Amino acid sequence: MPTKFGESKPAGTSADSSLKDMFEAKIKAEWEAIKNKDKKAYGDLLADDYQGVEVDGRGERTKIQVLNELVDGNVFNYTLWGYKLIPLGRTLPSSSMKAPCSSRPRPKCATPGCTSLNSG
Repeated sequence: MPTKFGESKPAGTSADSSLKDMFEAKIKAEWEAIKNKDKKAYGDLLADDYQGVEVDGRGERTKIQVLNELVDGNVFNYTLWGYKLIPLGRTLPSSSMKAPCSSRPRPKCATPGCTSLNSG
């Protein structure tokens, strides 16, 4: 059974636990900002040298590109599960989780000459 956020087993030390809690809180805040299209909140969470890769095949994106794309996002619901804190060294943690999300169907254009990007 996948581990849901807030249901994971306690980490070995209180330092591990507080680091894990901090990462979970930041990931939840990130997804709330995405869902609410909140550029300020999302931008505050991303490092200035942020580089991300999405599953859409369009390659890497910088912080500025990601923030500019946020307004076109279509996420209205998400679920976070399977969270793992992975220590890569004494001062270098990483995390992994799954975040399936739901999006609303985009309306087809009714205006003559309007092009709809939704082929559904």
